[in-house]
Amino acid sequence: MPPPSSVLRIPAFAVALCAAVLATGCNATLRREMAAYDARLSGGLYADAATNAIHRAGRDSDDAPMWHLDAGSAAALAGDPATALDQLDRAEASFRSVDERGAVRDAGETGLAIAWSDNARRYAATGPERVFCNLEKAFLRGATGDRPGALVEFNRALQRQRNYLAEQEKAVADELEKAEKDAPSLRKVPLGSYQGVLAACRVDAADFSDPAARARAPFWNPYALHAAGVFRALYGVGGREELAQAARLFPASPRIREDAAAADAGGLPRDSVWIYVEDGLAPDYSEARIDLNFLNAYITAVHAPLPVIALPALHPRNAAHASYSVGSTALEPFADVDELVRHDFSLRFRAILTRECSRAIVKAIAGLAAHALTHSNDDRMRTVGIVAQIGLLVYNEASAGADLRVWGALPKRVFAGRFPRPADGILRLDAAGGRQYQVQLPPGPSIVRFRFPSAAATPAVFVIAFPEAD
Repeated sequence: MPPPSSVLRIPAFAVALCAAVLATGCNATLRREMAAYDARLSGGLYADAATNAIHRAGRDSDDAPMWHLDAGSAAALAGDPATALDQLDRAEASFRSVDERGAVRDAGETGLAIAWSDNARRYAATGPERVFCNLEKAFLRGATGDRPGALVEFNRALQRQRNYLAEQEKAVADELEKAEKDAPSLRKVPLGSYQGVLAACRVDAADFSDPAARARAPFWNPYALHAAGVFRALYGVGGREELAQAARLFPASPRIREDAAAADAGGLPRDSVWIYVEDGLAPDYSEARIDLNFLNAYITAVHAPLPVIALPALHPRNAAHASYSVGSTALEPFADVDELVRHDFSLRFRAILTRECSRAIVKAIAGLAAHALTHSNDDRMRTVGIVAQIGLLVYNEASAGADLRVWGALPKRVFAGRFPRPADGILRLDAAGGRQYQVQLPPGPSIVRFRFPSAAATPAVFVIAFPEAD
């Protein structure tokens, strides 16, 4: 005779609870480390943040590329360009390693991710993150006087931007082809249920449901494109093409329009200073989690081990200051990095949701099969079923967890402006709230980049000089 459900109910609940506690403890370790990094960065403890990130990157885990990025940003903010460049170089090397891995290894990692969770994959960085990696290196090299090295990094940032666009265009083409083949079946899909899931995770429902909309989306980072164009123009190696492209892509930006016109008319003014202000921190992720085992333990009549569904959800973070100005002239809100991150997440969410649904279906089928064994007339098979149920409960809980890894130091938004070089050589940047920051400028034109992770933290300043003698 099979054991009564009341006998299995409490043990099943207890096993699920214990497994959840153990799994939560393992999954929470990375989250605590990421939260500690964010707290140090927001508090202005840049050197501590860099040291801890370097230590965690040294573990050579699947999370190492993320920690190299975080370490590079923190070291740059701490005024240690050598360490920052080393860490960002390591991150970039990891990108190449992931991109160049063989088909067998790639398939194996994908299979492991489907069997376990997306956390089993090596962190490869998103397209916007890769662009920012080279952009960060370009400003670091330029600020240390290595303008040839900065040129290389700006060129790489532009190439990564083009690669990102090409990858998304291919994805769009594949989606459109699939949509044409599946058109009859798509009419049967209850789209309303998907809209709720998308809204809960802050995913753009229009981008998700209409693959063609992705081709019209703004894949380009105006900050990277404009900064590269200005640098190349001041360095005397082009820039006109990049600024003209920026003007075509972002016609509403006065800053881009004026610089593109100046470059087209004969060159950028040599008595000017270009200012970029990176403000706040871009979104991180929270977890939308549904543990069906706890509901299953008391509500349903079939007490089979069920999966834990966990999806990442975008979590916007605060700006440092509302606005910036030089004198009476406000800097232009130039690039919305939150929007770049949100759009990229929207494009990736379908694959994330598909993998999670696949995992949930496989785990649910296994749980029902184990449950059926517990109702067998054979004592040995019932024992096997009970053991399988316990094992599946532990596996379901331990493998649950959304992939929340993200480069935690990206800015929330970017402001930009161009101003005549002050007569006394001192640039005075005013932030909303009455705070002023001063920078001594070198002779000749220059590019100045401010970084404000939070209102409480001391900003970092990077100056790329173009002496008239060059």
